[in-house]
Amino acid sequence: MRTSQLINLCLLSFSALFFQNCQITPENTETAKAEVNAQALVEEIAKLAVAPPMENLDVKYNNFQVSPTESKILELKNGTSIEIPENAFVDANGNPVTESVQIQYREFHNAAELIASGIPMEVIKENGQKELMQTAGMFEMEGKTNKGERVFIAEDKEVKVNMASHIEGEYPFWYFDHERGNWEEMGTNTPTPNPKREAAELALTQMEKSEFATMKAPIKPIKFDRKKPALNFDINYDNFPELKQMRGIVWQYSGTKSKLDPVNNKWIFKEQWDFVKLEASDKVNQYNMVLTNADKNFVIPVCPSQKGKDFDKAMKEFQTSAAEYREYVENKTAKKEFLEAQAKFVRSFAVNRFGIHNYDILIKRPNAVRLMANFDFGKFPGHVKKMIPVYLVTGQDRSIVAFPYESWDRFVFSPEMENKLIAVLPGNKLATFSQREFFDQKEAMVRRNNGSYDFKMTIHDQEVKTINDIQHILNGMS
Repeated sequence: MRTSQLINLCLLSFSALFFQNCQITPENTETAKAEVNAQALVEEIAKLAVAPPMENLDVKYNNFQVSPTESKILELKNGTSIEIPENAFVDANGNPVTESVQIQYREFHNAAELIASGIPMEVIKENGQKELMQTAGMFEMEGKTNKGERVFIAEDKEVKVNMASHIEGEYPFWYFDHERGNWEEMGTNTPTPNPKREAAELALTQMEKSEFATMKAPIKPIKFDRKKPALNFDINYDNFPELKQMRGIVWQYSGTKSKLDPVNNKWIFKEQWDFVKLEASDKVNQYNMVLTNADKNFVIPVCPSQKGKDFDKAMKEFQTSAAEYREYVENKTAKKEFLEAQAKFVRSFAVNRFGIHNYDILIKRPNAVRLMANFDFGKFPGHVKKMIPVYLVTGQDRSIVAFPYESWDRFVFSPEMENKLIAVLPGNKLATFSQREFFDQKEAMVRRNNGSYDFKMTIHDQEVKTINDIQHILNGMS
């Protein structure tokens, strides 16, 4: 029996009991108890709860070890920082914690992370209606001792969380109350530019304007090979300034074809050549030597080799230049990676409770379509099908609505928004209904408003092993 049917049955039973008692004794206290119990049952069933849908797959925590008697700033690679004051933690009895505390912290920014977390993305309003949340970033923070005992933020203390965010604009700030099974609005927040990102952009710009910006990878010198003949032709180096700096160049064959090897073409040393020139090659430290006279033209791949002290000196200079170049590249790469990891904005809020916090706006859906949905997953037996949660991904992929089996007959979506469906099957496999399918079938769905509708889901046979696997599938559902 579906939960909705159970609620209705309970309400009808309690209503009947209330009516009968009113006929007999209007002031009967049992009637009041029945009403209270019925309301309590409805509220209990209506509670929101965190329910990760995938086995052994969830967003991982960042773990920090802190001393509770000292102030501390914790930092993440994306620009998030957590400011912890001294003496910030107490135990379950309100006593100050003096032993080391482990802070567990994680963030949720994309649809895959939201789905894997199982955190509800709806708010139950006072009238019992649910409103959809569109997130600008969410975080969860917990604290415990090394013995695994929970710690709490002291009443007179606050932990300031400067959370990285990729979304601009003012958003309400929410706290998820597990006991009440609902979100509690805590205030509003406007993001500020991430100072770490700004500093990284400036540092990278300055680096790209420095004298090292034109630095090129040095070319490793080649030692003269006594087994190969020297091609001592008079060459003009005007078009190759890098060669002018080299001392004692001896040109040697660098190809692999025997028909071009000077060993098999000794006639080139006896020929009177009118012109000898170099042409650039697509290979490092290799050129094409072009020998030309009135009757012949011969092109041979060559490399500049060096002997003795000239080679030793060139190798020493190469090693110095290579170290400088490697340092420059590693430094520039590190700056780019740091910049790419940094979010554009930071949202700051001082919290006095551990748990789940969220920056969300509520999405209005005035033209929402309601369907008694059925989702076709193929040959799954009925009892397995009832355990499959379906998620509506909407609101620029920043809103997730969970539809467990009990809610399929109350499926709601807005035809004015981009929508797609993803369901979690047994064995951590997924089934999808793409944005294109939604668009193609939208008119048919609208016509079926308040009626039944069958969604033919696409089954993905590969097991999902990481959250990136989920996001990859979502990215391909446009």
